[in-house]
Amino acid sequence: FVPSKIDVQVGENIVLNITRKTDSTCAKAVTVPSLNLKKDLPLNKMVSLKLGKLEKGEIKFGCGMGMMVGAVILVQ
Repeated sequence: FVPSKIDVQVGENIVLNITRKTDSTCAKAVTVPSLNLKKDLPLNKMVSLKLGKLEKGEIKFGCGMGMMVGAVILVQ
């Protein structure tokens, strides 16, 4: 996932827009375990993942298989 770190402000309504650009990856879905979210990522189509308003801290997300952490959202 690029970028691997995203900085956001507490209280902002957060939406991640993700486009999978390769078929040779395990990231055919994205998960945000701490928010109990999972969404399929079709090839070359933008998918919006609504995270809502986040509290201060780190939110990790990654592939649908849970094998890799793709990025960290830092809520400040």
